[in-house]
Amino acid sequence: WGNALHIPMAAAQEPLTTLYIAQSDDAEKITVLFNLSNLELGQGKKVEVALMMSAVTLALEGAAAKIPRHAPFTDFGVDERMQQFMEKGGIINVCTPCLIYRDLGDAPLMPGLAKIKGPDLITKKDASKHIMFF
Repeated sequence: WGNALHIPMAAAQEPLTTLYIAQSDDAEKITVLFNLSNLELGQGKKVEVALMMSAVTLALEGAAAKIPRHAPFTDFGVDERMQQFMEKGGIINVCTPCLIYRDLGDAPLMPGLAKIKGPDLITKKDASKHIMFF
């Protein structure tokens, strides 16, 4: 290996079933993403969401509550769907460089979110059986 540092993935680490990648703050796309990701968690699958590009604005404290509800998904708002997702064990990752690009690097975020960078996303992608983009 020379001077390179090799860090193997933990052998006991459970692979992700699905990594959902949100690239947009579009109300319909985000609502469907969290509806599907919550359904998968309910089936006992390991699921994570990565908020990228303009979708990182949903990570801002109180922002998801402002997303309008539309039929047929009027039972819960996006903020409630995100909270349910985390309460069921789902992880919501937020792209730190995407926040910085939008001058939001120091903005307060919804509690419980994980900030990630490119290498983290690549590791998650490699560990996932499926990837869905919204």
